[in-house]
Amino acid sequence: MADALAVYAGREAARRIRREGWSPDLFSLLLGASGGPKWFILGRLDRFLFGDFLQRGDRPLSALGSSIGSWRHACLAQTDPVAAVDRLEAGYLYQEYASRRPGPEEISAVSRDILDRVLQSDGARHLVEHPRIRSHIVTETMDSTNAQIPSQMSRPITFMRVKVWIGASVPAFDAIVWAAA
Repeated sequence: MADALAVYAGREAARRIRREGWSPDLFSLLLGASGGPKWFILGRLDRFLFGDFLQRGDRPLSALGSSIGSWRHACLAQTDPVAAVDRLEAGYLYQEYASRRPGPEEISAVSRDILDRVLQSDGARHLVEHPRIRSHIVTETMDSTNAQIPSQMSRPITFMRVKVWIGASVPAFDAIVWAAA
């Protein structure tokens, strides 16, 4: 039977893990890519990492994600990350649309509803004010008039416009990065 999880580490990282053991404080950055429903494969791993392993860390952890990667990271910053992952999974799996071919407005409305259920009444505050998790969200576009950002924050919120490059000279797309500083 093949191993359920393979870990690839460079020489120095492998030495450090052998010397210090597995610790959440070894990690300073958690990357979460877009990928649509492929995240279901990672759901069980998220429940362990978010609900146990990463919660034991003391050092700040930057969570950088786009699309579903940022939604998963929003769960990490909640008071009960595993319950938040469960809500995200249920909302994503059972999303419904009124029209056969939903447009951007309907997709956005359904997505906001899922996010509201994941974050519940104070989840946005937890996401922005978490004492250790620093959330950074990459998005291609953003309408700041529709941004649902709580008005009272302990840390400022910054938006950065970045260009993502593929190859040497052709910009792939512009992106805006939202971050709880």
